[in-house]
This record gives sequence, structure tokens and C-alpha cells, in this order.
Amino acid sequence: MKEFSNTNEKLAALAYEDEKQKRILDESVVNFGSSSRGRVRSLVGRRSRMESQKEQKWIKPFERVGFLGDGDSVVGQYISVIYEDNKLVFTFKMKESKLRPVINDEKEEYAWTRDSIVYANKGFRFKLAEGYSLDMDDITIKVADSDSPTRSSRGLVRIEVDLHSNAALHKSFSENSVENLLDRVDKICADVFGVKRSLFDSPERAVERKEKVDRYAWAHKLDVDQFVGAGAINGIDKKLKRKEVAPGYFTMVEEGRDKKIEEITPFALYHTLTSANSPGETIMRILRSGALISTHERFARGITVNGWSSKKDLEVGGGDGAFVRMFAVPAKEIEGMIWKGKQVNIIFDNSILNRTDYYCYLSDRFGATDQGNFDKRVTSEELAMMQTKGHIGMNEIVFNHGISSSDIRFVMVQNIWAKKAIESYLKSRGIENINGRLVDDVVIVAPDPVTLLRKMYDNFDSKKEQRIELEKIAIRKERVKLFTAGDDVVLINTNIKHRSWKRAKLVKINPDLTFTVSTEKESILSVEPDMVGLVNKSKLKVGDMVMHYEEFGFSHTCELVYITDASLSSKKQVKIATFEKPDNVESSPLKDIY
Repeated sequence: MKEFSNTNEKLAALAYEDEKQKRILDESVVNFGSSSRGRVRSLVGRRSRMESQKEQKWIKPFERVGFLGDGDSVVGQYISVIYEDNKLVFTFKMKESKLRPVINDEKEEYAWTRDSIVYANKGFRFKLAEGYSLDMDDITIKVADSDSPTRSSRGLVRIEVDLHSNAALHKSFSENSVENLLDRVDKICADVFGVKRSLFDSPERAVERKEKVDRYAWAHKLDVDQFVGAGAINGIDKKLKRKEVAPGYFTMVEEGRDKKIEEITPFALYHTLTSANSPGETIMRILRSGALISTHERFARGITVNGWSSKKDLEVGGGDGAFVRMFAVPAKEIEGMIWKGKQVNIIFDNSILNRTDYYCYLSDRFGATDQGNFDKRVTSEELAMMQTKGHIGMNEIVFNHGISSSDIRFVMVQNIWAKKAIESYLKSRGIENINGRLVDDVVIVAPDPVTLLRKMYDNFDSKKEQRIELEKIAIRKERVKLFTAGDDVVLINTNIKHRSWKRAKLVKINPDLTFTVSTEKESILSVEPDMVGLVNKSKLKVGDMVMHYEEFGFSHTCELVYITDASLSSKKQVKIATFEKPDNVESSPLKDIY
């Protein structure tokens, strides 16, 4: 049993358990056992109690259960059942290869009509996408247009059961009536969409093993075809396990990955609160719903809360995810940094990076899911490593569906007044603790990043010098990878009074990762790699960061991979935006790479 250091901590933990049990009964997302069919039965059976709770000061989300099902046609094997005011709605996304023929080639087999997918709840109404509709007595099937400009809608299937028309469910709840309904939904999916297995049966072992390999390859940006042998598959099978990472939502998890990333650099994962609601109210909603959930999930459940760019996120595909950023910075630069305009942030536990259903970008792309953007995604390890060279302020990490409120580590504010305001609001709503800790311990004042990291890492200061040295070595190793003996290079003298450069030849790379170079007049035995530029521009690729010098009176570009957007004295940093021609660095001719 866990030991507690003081009475307050013990009382907070006990209060958390009480609150947890209360949420099991009252929260808007409820989990019922391991049986998919049992979860749906329980959801329907709770209808009368839910209808008696309609008077709310804020619009309550439609209740939902989620479960695994179908190892063949359903994306992520994830199925959601939402209880709307007068409908039971089954939603999932089908693989394009399965869905497109149904809509494009076989429409004539059924009486499909053009229709829209609309989310609504009391005063809230949002049209997600155009699509098709098929009526089958008291059941309506809606499918989003496969070419919808709203990427978050593509593949979406909604099977709506009108409870007022369904006499068996409307009159009285019985196990048989729900079983009959589920059997009907299964038959519809088999007949209309060609789903071979029951929608409500968890995937078979072989299907789960294949999914593990696919998820592992995706998470680490590896070619899935390399995992063909039984040994490789068994290794991944042992590494990953399926977990419920948000209420009713499951994905594969690789335990311990976060600790390996922390070995690269200390970091924090934060979500900045940007909605029109007060921070206290937003935090309360996250706690009561059990998760920070995606725009698409919020709208599907009738919640009208908009984020900073909800509409854009849905258009490009990021609307299916919850966004955080990773804060990391070179150890030598951490002191003196400030949070620019970030008033209130939720800090999530680093262990969420053990999930395999997220993707990372170096810049804000609204979570875009088209292949052109996916080609630019990086792993969380790469994102951490890049920030040992310089902070990347606009990076984004997009987690599918949402992030559990149980993963909240801190709520970070800028000053004591903001802290008191949030604590007062939460306590007025009966929230005394968050995840077994007193609200006062969770809401922290951290006006700068170093304050936050010191709270997160006990040994943060004692290991600072060690990190500085390790970062130097890591940067040097990365830079050295760009060079080979025999390269044409340029030696750069960055002395403020006597800036100069001259051509040279790289003779060899020394064991200490310095260079031996030769010029027309001399041989230089030891040169630091960052004082050497490449002339061979073929080694640059789209997305590499370069440093652009303007001090010479005409344009030169010093190749230096993975430099951030922060300004460094008189150096202007730019990014290779296109590479249709080898000499195109934004609007400046590249010529040689200095």
C-alpha cells in the first residue's frame, strides 16, 4: 500500500478515491466492464437517470461509451456509442478502401440520398460535412463524403437509432431488446459495408499483434515491412500493450519510452488554455468529462467549446486530436527565459508519450493529416533532441481523441492572483483535489520555464553542467554526420571585427570530432565542426534549418541543421521552404553553402 508523507496528503488521496467513485456514477463518459455489448446495455439502461439530470448550469456532454471492435474495417478498431437526447448513435471511421466503393460504386443498391452530418445540442449546432444518408426503418445510416474538404470527417460513419420510433427500447429497457438492436446494427454493417465480423467483438489475437507492429512502426517512423520475422513481431508484442488512455478510448502503449526521452533532455508537455471560458471553468469541464478531448469529439458530444483554431483543425484533420507542445531548451540557455503570453497552462505527465497514437510537428500545422504534412512529422525523440540545439516554440504534438484528466500533473499560472482565482473557482464547484493531490499543490505559480522544470525534476540544477556538456557532444555528433573526408568546405571566422571566410578541403574527421582541413597555404589540424561550412549543397534537404549571414554585404548561407527560429545576435535564421532548385533558400540564392 502506498505510504503518505503527511496527513494532508493521505486525506487528499482518500478524497480522490471518493471523487473517483462519484465520477464512475456521474461523469459524462462512463466505463462499464470489459464487454462491448455490456457497455451499450448499461448506457441504454441509464437513460431514465440521465434524463432526470438535464438541468445544468452548463451544457452537459452527451454520454458516451467506447470500446474495441472489428479487426478488419474500422480504423483503430475504435467504436463510440453516444446517447443523444432522443437517439443512440454508433460512430466509427471506416478504412477508405472499404468505404469508398460503398458510396461511389454501389449507391444504386440502396436508396442513398444526399445529406449532411450535423452535430447539435440545445443552442449548439455545427455542420461537419456533406455526405449520404440511408433510412432503414428506425435506423438511419449517415456517411461523410469521401472527398469532404473537412478531413476530420473522412471515413466517418454514423448509425443513428431513433429511440422514440424503437418501441422496444423506448417503452422499457430489457437485455433482449438491446441485444436485438446490436444484432441489427451488426447485420446492417455486414450487408451495407461488408464488415465481416461483429462490430461488438474485440479483435482476435492475430489482428491485435498486427496492430501492435503497425503502431510501433508508426510511432518510431520505421518501415513496417522490416518486422516480418516471428522474433521481431514477438519483440514488439512484448513491448506494447493496449491501455485505456482516456475514458472509453484505448490505444497501444510502450511503457518506458518517456524515460528514455527524458535522458535526452528534461522537458514539459503543456496545453495553453485559450477558450472563451474562464480557466477555472475549462479545468472543471476537463475534470468532469475525464479528459481534454479533441474538437471533433467535443462537437460530436454536443459541447460548444471552441479552441484557438477549432474550425481550421477540423478542416485539415487535426480536429481529431488534442494538442500539446513540448518545452525543452539547451541547458545553457534555460536561465532568463520567460513564458511569452502563456497565462494558464495544463502540464501533462510525460508518460503520455508512451502512447503510440500521436504525431509531432516542428511548427504549428493545425494537426494536418495529409500525406504532405505527415512526411514532415518527427518522432518525440527527434523533437527533444532538436531542442537541445535551440527551443522550438511552435512545435505541436497531436494525441488522437484526447488526453485523460488523470494525466494532469500541474496547472501552471503566472502569478499568485491567478492561482487563487482558479483554486477559488474549483473549490466553489466542490473540487478539492485533482488526481489525489490537493488543488493547492496542483495549481502552481511558474512565471518562467526553469521554475516549472525545477518542480518536475528533483535533480534539475545539479545535472545542469553535465547536460551542457552532453548537449555539446550531441550537437557536434549531429553536425559531423553531414561531412565526409574529401568534402569541399569553407572555414568561417566569426570574429566581430574581422569576419572572413576561405575555401578549404576536409582531410579527415578526428576521434574527438574536430576536423583536420587544408587550404592552399596551410594544413590546420583541429577545427571545430561549427566553424566549417559545406560547399556540397546536395547534402541539404527540404525541412533542414540553415543560418543566413548578411554581414558580408551580400548573401551567404551557413548550413547548420536544426537551428530554431530564435534570433541569434546578427545572424538571421531561415528555413529551406522549397527545394525545386538546388539554389532556392526562400528568396535568396544558395550558391555555395557557407
